[in-house]
Amino acid sequence: MSYNVTTWKTKKLRNLTIPVNALFAVPDWQLNQSVDDGLGGTFAQRWGKSYIKGALVGEPVTQRNGFLPPDSTQMLAVDEISASGDGSGSLLWKVINPALEKGKGRLVAVRIWEGGDSVDRLVVVDGDVNEQDVDL
Repeated sequence: MSYNVTTWKTKKLRNLTIPVNALFAVPDWQLNQSVDDGLGGTFAQRWGKSYIKGALVGEPVTQRNGFLPPDSTQMLAVDEISASGDGSGSLLWKVINPALEKGKGRLVAVRIWEGGDSVDRLVVVDGDVNEQDVDL
């Protein structure tokens, strides 16, 4: 059973880009990929209540059945990110944090775990991912 985030609040999101393929490094978590690689291509990945959305940047690739191929070199310029609800703890540790470690830019988010059991701040700066406890 996963230790989950109840509430996620993004405080700062600046120029965050991550390799799209980093979101698909764990086969069990490849769910609900949505790609529109037309003008200003968009990308969204949803896992229950958790999601990441943004614009695809880099060399356009040919999709296979609406999905990016595993060898895609495209980056995701992140517009929105949130991880909460069932499975969010496992998602963060297995998928999101490793993807953020391969990215560039800045993200600061405050997370409330298990309905108030603990509160922390996620700070990401150019691939350096830090989780800092917050005292209330």
